[in-house]
Amino acid sequence: MSSDSPSSHSSPGSASSLPAPVTLPAPEGLPAADAAASQVAPAPAEAAADREVPRMLAMAQQLMGTGAPDALKGAAELSHRAIVLLKQKPLADEDMWHRQLAAAWIIHGHAQRESGSPSGRTAAIKAYDEALALLAKVPNIINDEERHDRANLWTNRGRTYMEEESPEAQKEAVRCFDEAVKLRKQLPLENPSFRWGLTASLMNRGDALTRQSDPAALKEAVASYDEAIEHLKQLPYEEHAGTRSRLAIAYMNRGITWQCHGNPEAAAQAVRSFEESVKLLQGDFEAKEAEQEGILSCALMNHGNSLLSCQPPVPLQALESARVAMELVTDRERTEPMCGEVGIKGRHLKCRVLAFLLDHPPQGPGAPVGQDWITEATDAADEGMELARHWNLQGIPQFQPLAGDLFRFGSRIYQVSQPHFLAEFLLDSIDPDRSPGAPVRDPYMFHIAGEALWNAVVELEKAVPRTQDPEQREALLEVLGDLQKADERLRELRETHLAPAPGVGPALAMA
Repeated sequence: MSSDSPSSHSSPGSASSLPAPVTLPAPEGLPAADAAASQVAPAPAEAAADREVPRMLAMAQQLMGTGAPDALKGAAELSHRAIVLLKQKPLADEDMWHRQLAAAWIIHGHAQRESGSPSGRTAAIKAYDEALALLAKVPNIINDEERHDRANLWTNRGRTYMEEESPEAQKEAVRCFDEAVKLRKQLPLENPSFRWGLTASLMNRGDALTRQSDPAALKEAVASYDEAIEHLKQLPYEEHAGTRSRLAIAYMNRGITWQCHGNPEAAAQAVRSFEESVKLLQGDFEAKEAEQEGILSCALMNHGNSLLSCQPPVPLQALESARVAMELVTDRERTEPMCGEVGIKGRHLKCRVLAFLLDHPPQGPGAPVGQDWITEATDAADEGMELARHWNLQGIPQFQPLAGDLFRFGSRIYQVSQPHFLAEFLLDSIDPDRSPGAPVRDPYMFHIAGEALWNAVVELEKAVPRTQDPEQREALLEVLGDLQKADERLRELRETHLAPAPGVGPALAMA
């Protein structure tokens, strides 16, 4: 795996390419070990190992390229066999042998890490440590490429630690990135690929520092992103879409780090960072692709969130950022998980902004109409929850917490503003017979629904005696009947799909 791709807070993950095979296939630049270069002619067993090990490692890399679980397992087994074979038949040239064995351990580490499991991460770190210990026995770095590749090794080790949540793991990740940065700064940075690698290590360092959350680490993280941005500006980002994207990600992650400071001054800095990110990707430029639109949508989402966190908040601009972000992913929000996440979070942001606007409506001529916001808010809640159900059916349930927030918001706004639609909303959100993929085993959803039903019934029962118009009175009674039926259906679903909840009261009784 290449370590030239930085991590990003803003997306589910960063794609990275596998290392290209070399004479002895080795990940990302560890020097090829050419047996013919040794002054000692290999014995027959050594010659067999020289032929078999490269074949095994080349096959391992090809298997990793598929990303399939069985292929990754096969890559780990092949690289392990290569390690065993190399250990059994050391080369006469010790430095060459250490480099070959380190290369095998690195490929093994990549295969383990790509499995995505906790045990795979543990095995990957052990493999990278074995490679580092072997390379420590070869202190003379023969060329810039080898220094670059050793920096990649430290970066991959750091990124593996970043996948753990503990503060200790993030601190170890920072130490790894510090080692990588130290090596990369010894390289001739007029070589664009070396400068590119340095920006990745600096951005990864900023990410790991941000995850530590303490003020000193956040300050260091901003400085790390600032340094990465300065190096990226020295690359041809105006002409190269990939470099432009990385620069946009650097600004966006810098903004997220400022947001983590949690004060109004930092929120203003975050807004400026997100605006720089949006500016880089919003215009037309050569080779603009879906990847750039995905990054732009994330930057707009973060921009909207930061505008709502400013003092004073800037809700109308935040709403516009959410709308544009959602438009960018409309065609892909049901087929690509990252776009689905933007679609759900965009609607979540819209609901938050609209709730603020309903509580603090703008004044003056030409101010927007509140009823339009109510319609947009209920539409956002409905659509966001439907999108979460869609991804739940695809085996991706991690959007449910956001869906729960949308449900709470939708229940409240329907109860207060459109009670005649509340029963339908609640059942569409929870009943799997009406909406496949509905979170019918989520106690939180039933709690919110019960609370909304109770509050709506209380308010309607107060309104009915005060209503003089017979038709209006009849309409209110019809809404009460619908709410009672919804309550009965929700109780059936609870009894079927959930264990009895303590404190569940009797069914709604209406006067």
